[in-house]
Amino acid sequence: MSLTFDRDLPALGPSFGMTFADPNQRGTGSSIENNVVEKVVFGRGIWISGAVGVTVQGNEVGPTSNGGIVVAQDTKAFPGPPAHDITIRGNKVAGSLGPMASGAGSHIAVGAIMVVSKNNTAELPSSAPNTNIVVEGNSVRDSGRAGIWVGRVEWRQRPRQLHSSLESAS
Repeated sequence: MSLTFDRDLPALGPSFGMTFADPNQRGTGSSIENNVVEKVVFGRGIWISGAVGVTVQGNEVGPTSNGGIVVAQDTKAFPGPPAHDITIRGNKVAGSLGPMASGAGSHIAVGAIMVVSKNNTAELPSSAPNTNIVVEGNSVRDSGRAGIWVGRVEWRQRPRQLHSSLESAS
C-alpha cells in the first residue's frame, strides 16, 4: 500500500511512543505455558499488554495482590496498544486479589483473570479497543473480587462458547 498525504506529517517529539502494526513484532505465535507464579505480594501474576496472537495456557498462578492473568491496554500510565487474538486457556488461578488491598488502583485488580483498558483520564473507555480475546477452560478459586472480568472487547469473528470454572472458599 502506498499512502500520499496532502500535507507534511508532524514530527514525533522526544519519548513519543510508537506501536508496530506488524503482528510479528507484537508477539504473534508466542505462548506463556506451564509456569508456576506464586506469592506475588505487590503485583500481577502474568501481564500481557499490546500483544497480538499470544496463547497463555497451563499456568498455575497465585496468590497475587492484583489480577492473576491480566490483558491490559492503557493510553497514559503504562502506554500500550490494544491486544488482539489472545487465548487464555487451561490455567489455574487461586487466591488473586488478596489478602490485602491492591494499592495500585481497582482498574488493574477487578478479576483473577481480566481484560481491561484505560483511556487518557484513567477511566474505562467507551470504545472496545481489544479484539478476539478467548478465555476458556480455566479454573479460578478464592478470588478477592471477580473470577473472570472482561471489559471493552470487540469480536471480529463469532465468539466460541466460553467454559471456565469458578469456586469460592466455603
